[in-house]
Amino acid sequence: MISKIEKSILSWLVLIAGLGTGLFISPSISTDPINLPKLTLLIPIGFSIIGLLLFNLKGLFADVNKVFLTLLSLFFIQITLVLLIVDSPFTQQFYGSNGRNTGYLAYVSLIFIALGASIAATDSLVKNFSYSLIAFGTISAVYGILQTTGNDPVKWNNPYNSVITFLGNPNFASSSLGMSAVVAFALFLQNNKNRVLQLFLVVQILISILLTFRSNSQQGFLVFAAGSAIVLGIYIRSHHILSKKPIFYSYLGVLSFFGILTVLGMLNQGPLGTVLYKTSVRQRGFYWDSAKEMMLSHPFFGVGLDSYGDWYLSTRSANAAFYSPDTQSNSAHNIFLDLGSTGGFPLFIVNIALSILTAVAIYKLAKRLTKFNWYFAAISGAWVAYEAQAVISVNQLGLGVWGWILMGLILGYEFTTRPAPLVDSREIPKKGFKQRRSTSKAKGNPSKALGGLGLGAIIGLIIAIPIFQNDANFRKAVSDQDAGVAIKAALANPEDLNRTLQLADRLQVSGLNQQADELVTHVLENNPRSITAWRIRLKIAEPGTQRYEEARNQINFLNPRIPIK
Repeated sequence: MISKIEKSILSWLVLIAGLGTGLFISPSISTDPINLPKLTLLIPIGFSIIGLLLFNLKGLFADVNKVFLTLLSLFFIQITLVLLIVDSPFTQQFYGSNGRNTGYLAYVSLIFIALGASIAATDSLVKNFSYSLIAFGTISAVYGILQTTGNDPVKWNNPYNSVITFLGNPNFASSSLGMSAVVAFALFLQNNKNRVLQLFLVVQILISILLTFRSNSQQGFLVFAAGSAIVLGIYIRSHHILSKKPIFYSYLGVLSFFGILTVLGMLNQGPLGTVLYKTSVRQRGFYWDSAKEMMLSHPFFGVGLDSYGDWYLSTRSANAAFYSPDTQSNSAHNIFLDLGSTGGFPLFIVNIALSILTAVAIYKLAKRLTKFNWYFAAISGAWVAYEAQAVISVNQLGLGVWGWILMGLILGYEFTTRPAPLVDSREIPKKGFKQRRSTSKAKGNPSKALGGLGLGAIIGLIIAIPIFQNDANFRKAVSDQDAGVAIKAALANPEDLNRTLQLADRLQVSGLNQQADELVTHVLENNPRSITAWRIRLKIAEPGTQRYEEARNQINFLNPRIPIK
């Protein structure tokens, strides 16, 4: 079994992954100040966790939910097959596309972190992680206030609403505030005599709602509503009076009714249509249709990890081209469809299976609960809130790490609190759940654990540091306006092809057509489906020449709904 010291190390790594990834930004260092630094932190943490666990395989197999381990293994195998088989740029699949970074490395790290969370899912970790989400919400709320009042110390190049907190987008910011407010709501419902704490929680929830309103993003409201409904349902289910069937089933009925109205409203149907429907909802429908086309045309392995953007224009519908002819997207704006379109039906099915397994674990835990457990309600509500945003948004690493950790915590907590065989359920204490295993008696080898941890951390850092360093070098070179140094920085390994294209476009605008064309040629050799590269080539080439006609034909092939004449 995993020893107490090993679980303690895992707990700290999980907490650092959740809070640290959410907060880590580098606005004055890298060209991508949001996603790249988060990936840079995720990788060494994820590899540290798997390094520790691989040095105690017997303990891993003894302390993990076998179904969860199987699904994670299938997820890992499928993305590895996609990486090796699909003819999409390797670096784009491995590191992720520019501005997303949700490629192979990101998902491998998330798998390892979720596994670590499930192994270390004690009462202490679940409670501390819930507190960390409240802490993140508090810090984000303070920063959001600075942003919405025009006092942000960082001068963001931000085309969106000013409320982006640490996630770079109003939708992500509102979702994170909504998730944190769900956890605060769960703690508020706890029978707590600390009035100062109660007041603090109310203020945080109200500020989170206000900032969500200021962000002009509905996601935060929907996320908060979905998560809070689960928290309240668990509270009613465990209450000695409210748990009576007429009251509980009435709550479920009202919840279902408003849930249906909300879904209809988002589709511009029913009484809430004028309130909830936005053109962005219609646009999401276009993205989803394209994702389904990709899945049908590439059912086994998809179009390549984080490669949705290379296929969107060629798979979009006529309506999408008519209503949003100039809109490009590198995400399906639905994490399930994102994984299905870029990783095939197997990845789509495994991801859904993980969600179903987690939902079943929540149901089992709720049935065993005889008294309200605020931190169980908190992680359950927060996970449902994450899943709600996963249906309508992209996988932002600062939020994604929460979703995977919450999944691991829920499944691990359910597994370790299962009643021992042949034990009368009446023996379970009414104050909460009973740990099935005593970690204090578990044997382990701390030196081996630390050795595995160190080895994993070193491997993770060797992978992560060059990614961040190259981006920082590129930013400095562009800032210094030295074309030669910038080209060298753009082509350094590991290369980001989209970053190289950004430089090619800058060079073309500056009249350095030869250098720009050389970079375009390099990108097209690695990714012939890059419509951005062909568009730059079209600007550079002389009309009527073979290179011009080739570029025009390729653009029409990649964007057939709106051909260039």
